Amino acid sequence: MEFEVLCFLLRSLPLRIVRAN
Repeated sequence: MEFEVLCFLLRSLPLRIVRAN
């Protein structure tokens, strides 16, 4: 597992939630 991938997922999830609302 790459730390960069985890950071990307953690950042993309909140962004999708904000866009969905």
